[in-house]
Amino acid sequence: MTVTTARARSARITAVTACAGLAVFTSACTFSLGSTPIAKASDVAAGDCLTIDGSSGPGRIDASTSNCDNAEKLTFYAAETVGADGSCSGSNSAYITFRKADEKLCITPNFVAANCYQIPTTGGNLVDYRKVHCDAPAADKTVVATLESRGAEDISCTEEQTKWKFSRPTSIGYCLKEVVA
Repeated sequence: MTVTTARARSARITAVTACAGLAVFTSACTFSLGSTPIAKASDVAAGDCLTIDGSSGPGRIDASTSNCDNAEKLTFYAAETVGADGSCSGSNSAYITFRKADEKLCITPNFVAANCYQIPTTGGNLVDYRKVHCDAPAADKTVVATLESRGAEDISCTEEQTKWKFSRPTSIGYCLKEVVA
């Protein structure tokens, strides 16, 4: 293959990749049924579901409303809104801050039984939360875990499981078990 042919092929691959990326971005943000971008905490009510995405670049999270039964992605419940300096309820709560806002949106993961999830550990990033194949390797500062049971926050878990409990937007408890690939 000549240099000119290689460049032309590379340009076609780049163009196709860019168009595919644009199509995914457009459908996720504009044409998805039931999905609306979230620009501020008041765009969602407690109990509504949302998805997060970090494809806009480092340190940036895009959030969109979602059906809570989304089979494709991990969803989160909008748990509560607190002031910019406030704390979310619960030790495992995460939150999203918005530009030019004096509040943050606390979120609770909506884990579904028999699915595996990549979950950030200390020093990890919110965008590292995602639904993954159970045999997927864990990214840096994350673990892959499967949800073995779900109930109210007083759920009983075995010694091999990790219990996560949340009181908002409602009482939710999860028994998670790390998947070792």
